[in-house]
Amino acid sequence: MRRAHAREKPQEPDLIPVMNLVCLLIPFLLLTAAFIQYAVINVSAPRLNPVPGEPSSETHPLELTVLVTDQGFRITSAGRSLGPAAGVDASPAASPTVPMTRQEGKTDYDYPSLQLRLRQIKHEHEGESVIRIGAERNIDYATVVKVMDATRGDVDGELFPDVVLLAGVI
Repeated sequence: MRRAHAREKPQEPDLIPVMNLVCLLIPFLLLTAAFIQYAVINVSAPRLNPVPGEPSSETHPLELTVLVTDQGFRITSAGRSLGPAAGVDASPAASPTVPMTRQEGKTDYDYPSLQLRLRQIKHEHEGESVIRIGAERNIDYATVVKVMDATRGDVDGELFPDVVLLAGVI
């Protein structure tokens, strides 16, 4: 059996390793925090019911919609297709208004043709600024963001800056 000596003092903990760790962590956290950037994309959620006192659909008859499919872009207005055979078929089985293109052995969406078609629509409907964007479930979010960028404007100016995402995208 050991006897406690009256002269022994409790040993103080060594705080130097903890202080070294804190001194290394603080600059690291400050440096990494400077590289975090937040991006905000302004969009509107779809409305389920119209608000009383707001302009009715009679004042905005265009109801322009771009649907992103795995075959390309389908542009519709108030349920009518705005493709080469306008007004023929806006059903899900309809062919895309702006089909995908093949460049350098890779198939991709044709954003310049989409902007060109939207520029033509903008010339016909100067006062319209709202566009609704929808996508199939298998379309990635980066593609939807590129479509939003393409529909907001081109080198000739503003197209449809007020983007409303359809329920399937949110």
